[in-house]
Amino acid sequence: MQVLLYLVLATLTVLASMAPAVLYSLLVWWLDRHEKEPWGLLAATFIWGAMPAIFLSIVAEFVLGIPVSGFLGEGGAQFVGISLVAPVVEEVVKGIAILLVFFVFRAEFDGLLDGIVYGALVGFGFAMTENALYFLGALLGGDVAAWLLLVFMRTLVFGLNHGLFSAIVGMGFGYAAVAGSSWQRWLAPTVALGGAMLVHAVHNLTTSVAPELCWPLLISLANDWGGVVVILLIVFLSWDRERGWITQELLAEIPLGTLSREEYETVASYGRRIATQWRALVQDGPSEARRVRRCHQLATDLAFAKHRSRISNGDGSTEKVISRLREEIRALRAQLAE
Repeated sequence: MQVLLYLVLATLTVLASMAPAVLYSLLVWWLDRHEKEPWGLLAATFIWGAMPAIFLSIVAEFVLGIPVSGFLGEGGAQFVGISLVAPVVEEVVKGIAILLVFFVFRAEFDGLLDGIVYGALVGFGFAMTENALYFLGALLGGDVAAWLLLVFMRTLVFGLNHGLFSAIVGMGFGYAAVAGSSWQRWLAPTVALGGAMLVHAVHNLTTSVAPELCWPLLISLANDWGGVVVILLIVFLSWDRERGWITQELLAEIPLGTLSREEYETVASYGRRIATQWRALVQDGPSEARRVRRCHQLATDLAFAKHRSRISNGDGSTEKVISRLREEIRALRAQLAE
């Protein structure tokens, strides 16, 4: 009976670490309303957080902990490791994924919202594996009540934490993508990384002393959920800003014949997009709905590419992307008219 209980708990441990990470990732994917990021890049950032970032963090924290332990002793080293070393190491290794996307797939970074998406995904991947390790440790300890409390705290109360920390780093790169000067492009990610480390450190410090003092837990809750609220406010403002890019940049496409007036108004409205795609699905089936959704996506890509061209003073590679997108939209519209 005892063996069966632990098998059930082990299965629940895997589900408790995976299910919240997947759910939160899908929520972030939905928040990216106008221009969905490629699934391949989203999966890659998630996997980086779940595997290489965890491994590198464990190794780096162990190596850095050796000299600290020599100076401060085991207790002091544990405190410094939790409150200082871990936030620095973990935000750096998670940030590597965002850095790679920014430089290798630069066209996919259009602003703060894109940075939030990539940052949150790598954070949720990291949290999934980290939670699994903590949950398995509690399970092996044999205290079911402690296991239940740990699952509750790490998946619900503080379930968004790593997504929040990495989203802050992502925002720095998102700002750099639209910054007007080179010093801003370099400074923004650095400041954002420092901010993520600080918020992470406050969380670790307060939760590490909460079992003895209790009240620091309130600071941690304010720190973490306050950060989530700020991120959500930035997401809402980004929606409005991106809609402004769409309405401004695509208006000139009507006389060029890239879009009709009705298509322009549909692309500019998230609600009308969904309604149009749903109507195509009901009336003409999944294939037609995919083509309609693809047309909306291409039009949004065109608006964002034109915006990038505007702020970069007509970059040659961006102009080629704009021409290609116009051709693809016209070809797809011809298919939809058949």
